[in-house]
Amino acid sequence: MPFSELPPDILVVTPNERMARHLRARDDRQARDALTWEPREILSWRSWLQALWDEALDWQAPRPILLRPAQEAALWQQVLEDSPPGARLLNPRSAARTAIEAWHLLHDHGCGLDPEDPFLDDDSRAFAGWAHRVNTMCEARGWLDPARLPQALEEALEKGQMALPSGLLLVGFDRIPPRHEAFLEALRRAGCGSSAWQDPGPPGDFTRTSWADPEAEAAAAVRWARGLLSHDPETRIALVVPDLGGSRTLLERLLEDLLCPEAVLPGKARRPRPYNLSLGRPLADRGLVADALTLLHLAHAPLPLQQVGTLLSSPHLGGAESERGQRGLLDATLRRRMIPDAGLERLARMARPSDREGLPRPDACPLLADHLDRMLDLSRDLPVRQSPARWSESFDGLLQASGWPGERPVDGEDAQVRLRFREVLAELRGLDLVRPSMTFMQALGALTSLCRETIFQPRGPEAPVQVLGFLEAAGLDFDATWMLGVHDEAWPPGARPNPYLPLDLQRRMDMPGSSAPHELEFARRVTRRILAGAPHGVASHARSEGDRELRPSALLAHLPEGSPVLPEFRPWREVMHEAGGLQVAPDRPPPPCPPGEVARGGTGLFKLQAACPFRAFAELRLGARPLEAVQPGLGARERGTLLHETLEHAWRALGSQSILLEAAPERLAELTVQAAEKALTRMAAQRPDVLTGRFRQIERDRLSRLALEWLEVECERSPFEVVGFEVCRRMEVAGLVFEARIDRLDRLQDGSLAVLDYK
Repeated sequence: MPFSELPPDILVVTPNERMARHLRARDDRQARDALTWEPREILSWRSWLQALWDEALDWQAPRPILLRPAQEAALWQQVLEDSPPGARLLNPRSAARTAIEAWHLLHDHGCGLDPEDPFLDDDSRAFAGWAHRVNTMCEARGWLDPARLPQALEEALEKGQMALPSGLLLVGFDRIPPRHEAFLEALRRAGCGSSAWQDPGPPGDFTRTSWADPEAEAAAAVRWARGLLSHDPETRIALVVPDLGGSRTLLERLLEDLLCPEAVLPGKARRPRPYNLSLGRPLADRGLVADALTLLHLAHAPLPLQQVGTLLSSPHLGGAESERGQRGLLDATLRRRMIPDAGLERLARMARPSDREGLPRPDACPLLADHLDRMLDLSRDLPVRQSPARWSESFDGLLQASGWPGERPVDGEDAQVRLRFREVLAELRGLDLVRPSMTFMQALGALTSLCRETIFQPRGPEAPVQVLGFLEAAGLDFDATWMLGVHDEAWPPGARPNPYLPLDLQRRMDMPGSSAPHELEFARRVTRRILAGAPHGVASHARSEGDRELRPSALLAHLPEGSPVLPEFRPWREVMHEAGGLQVAPDRPPPPCPPGEVARGGTGLFKLQAACPFRAFAELRLGARPLEAVQPGLGARERGTLLHETLEHAWRALGSQSILLEAAPERLAELTVQAAEKALTRMAAQRPDVLTGRFRQIERDRLSRLALEWLEVECERSPFEVVGFEVCRRMEVAGLVFEARIDRLDRLQDGSLAVLDYK
């Protein structure tokens, strides 16, 4: 029976949400011409189990609390961190995710581990202990972890506490774990018939081709999709990639260039795209959320200057549009002062209209100062520890005080990002159940992890071109499909057993990823579904990637070779460049320096002019300078300045070579140490956060050693007497007046002068 002819009361269940959305959209398209129709209920497996639990009748005993994924992750992370093996983990949250996967595998296949089993390795024994602790806590506190949900639903079914659909149709399942099979069998015994939808038919007409490298392959696939769309804009096309995460950046760039080149024009950037990538980005990578997390971190601890500069240029901070220029000046001031990091209090102080002496600041940002002062007032009243729900409220208050999300209207994708971030804040509140008390940084770390693990994909109108991974594409139907990157190293995928479960147990229970034969058979089923999902298509691979030669996947080697029809297409950039005529503009040289005016730059003027006349004009006439690059410790220029001043102090004490030659080595060593200390004292007034403690002592020893080496060189010169330090002389070359600064002037025996430049 065709899918469209199924009774409307049959519940359709899919393995993932992507397939459920695809089937709902197809069902709507098929009913588009009908006057009335009843939408079919189509749910993913996880959503269906959640709905069954939410709609189950009241239990006689207190009903267990089903843990949400965020609560489950927090529970496992806490158990890992509190255990001796977990204390040695570098990334407990990542280890907790792997442990949760192992826990679900055990429940899905109806097996377990004994912590006292002497044949377990250290990792499996540690996991068995964690699992026992998690299970004990759940039973003691009346919690139900998601891994045991099918078993709990089966128990509710046997007690008659669950409403059942009239029929159940499973679509797109290539493998069903034994525990899920047992639940489905319980449904059949209760009178709910279930069946699995078979493959829709024979494979389509696919050809196999190869390209020089991955970029050429991806460009050909996108050009092929563009050609199909040019003939029929309603054509539904799939670009299927085994490693979508690694290919996303390349594919997105090519899709932008070839399918929507008009996006570079003014006002066209926000138009809906004709393509959709199923793999979204982490929510934490979205600018709106990244800036929110940075602001919250700033409320607790100083940030490196690079992050502060990013925040000052962000449009998501209150007053950003009104003070764009002043905030750029403030960033330049922070860099010029070589401040390595800035906290909330220092940044608020430097943004105020006047300094401590009451003098006006040219880089003042009153709106920024007002927002930061509000954050500062709130942060001072925060407790050391409180519940995640209270931290969620505190974080929300801090963000409102900062003016987040900024002055610009929040619409389009940003509106969806903001809404999803609010939902993640709500998930943070739910951690009260498993972690009643947290510090600020623990709560912020939990929020940051939730944002990183939340993959966000903005919703929009259904796009004709879908970019999918292999598992998502299996079972979906399209008008045409191109499979990219199907070489022998990518498909079928290699075995990836869970590190916390014994390998022999995984292979004996035929768990996913446990062995190469298991993955090969699974890849065969997925490949058959994709080939049957479109009437025609292409399978391709790159012949080489870097220094590796690649061959076609053995699962597709039976396809006939062919050359797909690719339309001729040139990117708009090339067309616009060739269409535009060159305009000859009259050469208008900059106005000359006024007579008698001293040019800036000193002798460096000639160095800049020789290297690049425009840069010399921009820096010395227009005052355009690059931002200072702040780095940990002292920069090369600061170290050079320290050595310069150390030598100056030393020679001010010596005065001439004769005194140098008469001085004892101990006296010279003491002299250079004193000279270095004077130079460091002056520099410490500018860099108090760097020249402290042991670092200052190391720098003093370095300066003293270099000064002694230089004095040894000066002992070998002919007799001289130092007559000037930092001597400034005004000079003129071809009518250009400039000032030259001389590091040191020496008078020789014959009365002549020697000019020394320490560089």
